[in-house]
Amino acid sequence: MKKTIIFYLNNDEIFTFPIALFLIKKLSFKYNIKIKLANTSIRKKIKIILIFILDGSINYLFKYYNKKKSIDELLSFKNVDLITEDNNNKFEFGISLNYPNRILNKKLNIYNFHLGDFTNQRGTFIFFYKYIFKWKSIDFTFHKINDKLDSGKIINKRKIILKKINSINLIALTLKNKDFYLKSIFLLNKKKKSRYKKKIIGPLNKEPSFFRIL
Repeated sequence: MKKTIIFYLNNDEIFTFPIALFLIKKLSFKYNIKIKLANTSIRKKIKIILIFILDGSINYLFKYYNKKKSIDELLSFKNVDLITEDNNNKFEFGISLNYPNRILNKKLNIYNFHLGDFTNQRGTFIFFYKYIFKWKSIDFTFHKINDKLDSGKIINKRKIILKKINSINLIALTLKNKDFYLKSIFLLNKKKKSRYKKKIIGPLNKEPSFFRIL
């Protein structure tokens, strides 16, 4: 009998659903998959679009918009379902993909993919803080969620060198590193000791105000 896992997904057809669909195609033979959706707030969406406009990268958005995926495509697999509650403790584990809300299920081992180094970029809006701090590289991190934001045990990590890049293409790095998602999830079945030492946890980069963005 197949085990069941849960995907916590941002209700986003451009950057989240394509990754989820890729993973479903690779994992549905092994797992039953439940999907729990959450929406990014209107306030945050406005800030994101404002940064895209000020960065001059809004036109690049259409390139990825044309490759968007719908929730219906994700649910077209017979063993994939949409749920509203996640209090079932029979899930094998949970995976968070750009999920905009805090996950409160304490009974489940949940893992998150995070674009950013824990010593520099905890939190969101990496495409904004990249310009503030002028980072030359970032980490793509797969870690276990704990009580503090972006500070759990690191399961896998990939360093990405940043050349001149706009906000849209920075976010789209996740789409260009789909293999990292799959390789990281497969590591959960291996009982090897993590090769990543506990790192210093840096400050939290919170959602910037409209004033700071402008």
